Amino acid sequence: MCDLRKAVVGGAVRAALAAAGCAILAAAAVAARLDPDPRGYGTHEQLGLPPCLVQVRWGVRCPSCGFTTAWAHAGRGAWRAALAAHAGGTAAWGLGLAWAAWALATALTGTWIAGPPRWGLWQGAAAAVAALSLVDWATSWRL
Repeated sequence: MCDLRKAVVGGAVRAALAAAGCAILAAAAVAARLDPDPRGYGTHEQLGLPPCLVQVRWGVRCPSCGFTTAWAHAGRGAWRAALAAHAGGTAAWGLGLAWAAWALATALTGTWIAGPPRWGLWQGAAAAVAALSLVDWATSWRL
């Protein structure tokens, strides 16, 4: 029987994992260098991106408002501020870094670290981040 944990990972897969892991680390590094907007959202505007259209048009946060601000705070270790800005974004930051570490370790060693991808696990994690983001958004409304 083949032990999948020791299975060799092909060159194309290793390159894709390395690229994806580096992209996540680069996004985290860029976010950590941004100054978190004191409003709790809008930090992305420092990258030359426009303000959130939902915020501009209707004066309410969209489900992703505060995501970049959360990453900026998390990159500084300011967990309370990160959670206050966007709980789902904070969770995505942690999961993203964990995934990046796994992807880069697998790419560097050429063998699956802790086994091959368990897509159901990652899909569940993504669904949890999305649900947390929606709850965060729903509780941000001031009625």
